[in-house]
Parts: sequence; C-alpha cells; structure tokens
Amino acid sequence: MDKVVQLQEEAAGIKMITLPPRSDRQIPLYVDPEILTRVLTNLISNGIKFSHPGGQIFIEYKFEGEILVGLEIHDQGVGIEPKMQERLFRIDQAESTPGTKGELGTGLGLILCQELMKTMGGTIRYQDSNDQGSCFVLDFPLPEKPYIAGETILDQA
Repeated sequence: MDKVVQLQEEAAGIKMITLPPRSDRQIPLYVDPEILTRVLTNLISNGIKFSHPGGQIFIEYKFEGEILVGLEIHDQGVGIEPKMQERLFRIDQAESTPGTKGELGTGLGLILCQELMKTMGGTIRYQDSNDQGSCFVLDFPLPEKPYIAGETILDQA
C-alpha cells in the first residue's frame, strides 16, 4: 500500500487530495504483490481522477482474526450513477468518463482490475456510498487457498 500511495502522491498533490497515511505495519496477505499493486494503483488513481480538489481517499482493512481478507477503497468524489454501476465490469459496455479536471481514461481499468483479482482467487465489487463518492471492495482468498505465482485459481461458483 505504501508503494502505491507513494506513486500517487504527485497526482494527488496537484488536486490537493489527501491519501491514506503510510504505515510501518506488516500485514500478511496471500496474493501476488505485483498484481495487487496494479489493482490498487488503478483504484487510487481513479479516486484521484474523480475527486474534487481537497478531497480524501481512505482505505479500510477487513480482517478475519489476524488475516487480511479485504480492503475497501473509498473516495469523496463524484460517485457513480446507478445506470453506470451496472456496466462497471462489462467489457462489452466499457465507457470512459472524464475526471473532475477533465482527466481522460480508457474505461477499461476496472475490467482489468476484475480480471487481476480473479487471477488471484479474489473479487472486486462496487459498493454504493449514497452520493458520498465511490467505494470499491476487494476480497482476498483465505490462506487455505493461497495464490501461487503462475497458477490461475478459477471461481468456485
């Protein structure tokens, strides 16, 4: 998380957006660190893109005992309209929306995040924030089914 926050500090600083504080705490997590870095970078970058100057992005950690099983990435941005929420993770309906300062994107970042989370045996979903910005929830596999580099874990649904 610290690596991602550090990479996003300049972009956040331009819009005066507060990022989560750095931490010395080491939390064991059974996922590929490079893949998770890509997912978090996209979500925090989106949070910056869609937040108004002076906003804040924060992270909530979800534990099961001592094991990290999920993250919630919240922003205080413009949020996502209900009709757009239905299409967030659909490649056949990918659509780019400009940020609060006209920042551009491809509309494919969340779809990529979803595929990367699946690769690690996890999930990503949007959680409505009642017009208080956006919240994306990442759920990770428990250590009984750890991610092994180079191995794809298929959905057990």
